[in-house]
Amino acid sequence: MLAGMHGTDETPDGTGGTEPVPYARVTVAEAAARLGVTVVTVRRMIKRGELEAERVLRPQGSAYLVTLHEEGAHGTGNGTATEPPAQNVSRTQGSAMELMAAWSTAVLAPLVAELAVSRQRIEGLALEVGALRAENRALVARTETQSPGVAPELPVPWWRSPDAWITPAVAVVVLALVVTVGLLAWPW
Repeated sequence: MLAGMHGTDETPDGTGGTEPVPYARVTVAEAAARLGVTVVTVRRMIKRGELEAERVLRPQGSAYLVTLHEEGAHGTGNGTATEPPAQNVSRTQGSAMELMAAWSTAVLAPLVAELAVSRQRIEGLALEVGALRAENRALVARTETQSPGVAPELPVPWWRSPDAWITPAVAVVVLALVVTVGLLAWPW
C-alpha cells in the first residue's frame, strides 16, 4: 500500500487550491475493507467511475490500485466540501436502521408481494381441487346406482370358452402325435 501521498485539491470555483489532499493508493481488497463493501462492489464502482483507479502490471498479472482519500480529506479547513459526493453512495453511509429499511424495501418487498400472489394462486388451486373431488364423488355415486356390483363382461376368446372342444393343450398334443407318426412312417 502506498499511503500518505498528496495531491492538490480544486476549490468549488475551479481556481485550484494550494492545500494538499492526503490520499492512499490501495488494492481492491483493501479498498473493499476500508469502504465496507465487497471486492465485486469496488470493481463495479471503478467501472462506473465512482472510484479512481489505475491498472498496474505486476509479475502475477495486472491489478487495480484504487485511490482513496484519507479520513477528513474531503473538506478544507473551513468545512466546505472540495469534491461532489458520489452519485451512488456506498452502503456504509447511513444508520443501521436506514440501511435495513432500504434493504427491506429493495429486497424484501418484492419477495413478500410474490409470496402473496403465490398464496392466492395456491388457494385458488385448492378450491379447484376440492370442486373436482366433489364432482368425482358425484360421478362415482351415479355409476354405482346405475349398475351396482355388476362388472361389464369382456368377450372370451374361442379357445378359452368352456364349450370349445379344442384347447391349446389338446392342440399341442395332437400336433406332436402327427409329427411323430409322420417321422416314423417316412421311408429313410
